[in-house]
Amino acid sequence: MSLRSQLETDEKELGVGSDGGFFRFEKGSNKFRVLSNWKAIAQHSISLNERPVICFGKDKGCPYHGEGAIKDKEGRERKPSMKGICYILDRKDEKIKIAFLPYTVIKAIVNLSEDPDWTFTSEDFKPFMPYDLTIVYNKDEAPADMYKTIPSPIRIELTKEQLVEFSEKKPIEEFVETLKEKEMIRIGQSNSEGIQDFPPEDGEDESEVDVKNIPF
Repeated sequence: MSLRSQLETDEKELGVGSDGGFFRFEKGSNKFRVLSNWKAIAQHSISLNERPVICFGKDKGCPYHGEGAIKDKEGRERKPSMKGICYILDRKDEKIKIAFLPYTVIKAIVNLSEDPDWTFTSEDFKPFMPYDLTIVYNKDEAPADMYKTIPSPIRIELTKEQLVEFSEKKPIEEFVETLKEKEMIRIGQSNSEGIQDFPPEDGEDESEVDVKNIPF
């Protein structure tokens, strides 16, 4: 199956269409409004040529733990990376999308919520954040510096149409559970067909997985 076909299949199964779909970081400035709190997931990075695997839990049979854990070139267990899945309003096209935010961006949002000049709480604001963020992305930087988070001092209200559209979205927790269930089925099929996973390649970034590697 081609990546395009896989994308179309995943969009249909996960309830995400080409009218919005998934947000992907582009090199340079990316401006959006975070609309919902995030639901954290873990991802196992298999190789540079394969998309990351969503961890559905060691207790539920995720094979990338213990003896099946991915190892680095020194033989050490590679820990999964964290992503925060949430809804965002992409200012590039004013569409609501699902974003896989890296840990560094999530941490920056938490720091902003505790800064007196930028503070907010999920209880005070609906949607989640009262201002936009600009994330400057450069994959050539060190992992800790790939994503620079800049808050906007201008607070623009969402339109009524955008608020209605957002209110009709399925809860992000439901989306994540569907994603994990889908991964369980995919992993089960791969194992039954005898497909072997490739070890991580030299030079692969352990702390961050490029969102562009996720074909859905």
